[in-house]
Amino acid sequence: MENNPLWIINHRSGGGEGSDLASRVGDRAISFSEFLKNPTTWVQSAPELVLVAGGDGTVGTVAHAFSNVGGHKLGIIPLGTGNDMARELGIPLRIAGESTLATVDYFMERTSPISCSQWALIDKKSQKTITTVLNYLSLGFEAEVVLRYAKSRLTPSSANSLGVWKNRGRFIHAAIRSLPDRLPDISLSRSHASQEPVYPVRGRSLLFANIRSILGIGISNSISDPRDDLIEAINTTSLLGFIPVLLTALHPRFARSKQVLQSHEWHINLPPGPLVIQSDGEGLEIETSGELLLLKTGTVLLLASPSWNRQR
Repeated sequence: MENNPLWIINHRSGGGEGSDLASRVGDRAISFSEFLKNPTTWVQSAPELVLVAGGDGTVGTVAHAFSNVGGHKLGIIPLGTGNDMARELGIPLRIAGESTLATVDYFMERTSPISCSQWALIDKKSQKTITTVLNYLSLGFEAEVVLRYAKSRLTPSSANSLGVWKNRGRFIHAAIRSLPDRLPDISLSRSHASQEPVYPVRGRSLLFANIRSILGIGISNSISDPRDDLIEAINTTSLLGFIPVLLTALHPRFARSKQVLQSHEWHINLPPGPLVIQSDGEGLEIETSGELLLLKTGTVLLLASPSWNRQR
């Protein structure tokens, strides 16, 4: 890989760290907002190494633009609140504080590419893509928390001034406010086939996990692998079901696997109308026909640390 990468930096990430990094990189960087204006042009002109600085939402959006486009490798510079994909791949969470030369050297000399699956949530009746997924998709409690957290950060006093730990405090406050929220009645199946089992979903949360890391602290399950063609479905029926995730912050052995279902695609049936979802750390309010499909749409090369394989 050449040592003159394209830097894509979300200036609003990291409580000011994004802007600081952009000033140090200089004209080798473009802002995330500039990238969004014409992603196709930037992808076509990008060098082999692309460094993406931001949170999971920024990483997922850029990764989607580079999906199924050969010749590019994406390195993640974590600047978000959760940084779940960076944690999954073993990327140092404080690498944004290193010199730009040291950062480039790290990704060129000490990482290796892995092919990560990308997924899309599609409304089956309209055939429109609702969102794309690199890390995970959820409905219920987590989705409500993430949406409330995002809205709290839109207030003028908090748009850019909060650091990571204050942002996490706002996240906890959003979680407390979301405690009453529950899932609508949902059923899952792996295909249209009439003989295929239908799984009823009830309670607090439905999570589709492409990676194990979640919430910036824990692990949702022990088997998700972004390299395979499977995505795991996890139904949490009560708030007590979130305790194993919190305990995995202490040790991965607490990760659950008994209640995990796997499939190459998921057919999701639920009441039509408004729905809150969470996709790669971004809360979304959507309207659905009540018939959704989650399936793999492509792959993207992400750079992982040497310790990544040893940790699995």
